[in-house]
Amino acid sequence: MCADPLHIVTMTRSPGKRACALFLPQKRRNERRGLPGLNLAGHVGDDPCVVEENRALLMRVLGASDVPVVVPNQVHGDDLAVIDDVSAQNRPAEIERVRAVCSEGIDGIVCLAPDIAPLLCFADCVPVIVVSPTGLSRSCTQAGEASSRPSPRKPSCV
Repeated sequence: MCADPLHIVTMTRSPGKRACALFLPQKRRNERRGLPGLNLAGHVGDDPCVVEENRALLMRVLGASDVPVVVPNQVHGDDLAVIDDVSAQNRPAEIERVRAVCSEGIDGIVCLAPDIAPLLCFADCVPVIVVSPTGLSRSCTQAGEASSRPSPRKPSCV
């Protein structure tokens, strides 16, 4: 049995409307104990195919295998991406737009679309997760030493 259990926090505000925050133990702590890791981060040198498989497994476990996942390249900065709630017809273009922004390096996501899952990974930072009363709008970012210092430039939302 893992000493660092999987923690899922689910918030339900109305029937059929829920938001979920999931906390996994750090991979390296599990590996030191001889337990397999479930790496969801693409920036630590693991095989990208394995990382994608892990993300797909996570979504299946959450019962959301058909929900697209958006994962930023976190850079300990102060920029956020905004995922707009667009029509189903425009949804693929919106996902592609946000994934392009995320690949450039951001540290938070404001998600206004109910059927897109933002995923951030935290190691030495504190997760900051905000969910609207309906559970449809949510944001996640991090608070750490670098991201909490005053910046000489204005933070941006793209």
